[in-house]
Amino acid sequence: MVSININFSNKTSYTILALALLLTITRIVYATTYSSIPNPGHGADTIKVTVGGQETTLQDAIDDNLIGGGGGTLSCADVSTGQAGIAPSTICANQGKICTSAFDYDNPYGEWHPFGCGMPSNRAYQVIRCCVII
Repeated sequence: MVSININFSNKTSYTILALALLLTITRIVYATTYSSIPNPGHGADTIKVTVGGQETTLQDAIDDNLIGGGGGTLSCADVSTGQAGIAPSTICANQGKICTSAFDYDNPYGEWHPFGCGMPSNRAYQVIRCCVII
């Protein structure tokens, strides 16, 4: 039979060390798990946005009804263009709307391809969805 004997010469020192280690681990676990803001994430009071040329926090913009709030209906219209080289966002902005999607037609293959609203297409035939909240 194997016998293991451990002799502590200074039990008080080891007890204090063990309690200090336990307290340190407890504080680390609490600090990394407790937060009112989800991780990863940022509170709306720390995110900067620009509304109407004025910089504010996201929370202030929501509280002041500058953004969000709902209560509107999204009204969209498809716009067909015969011009290449104009960004869809510009075409929609000229109508007081925003671009939500854009497609151009690839003639040799007969296919529609999505492309970004902020990027002009080199193909002349495009269909752009322009929307506004009314």
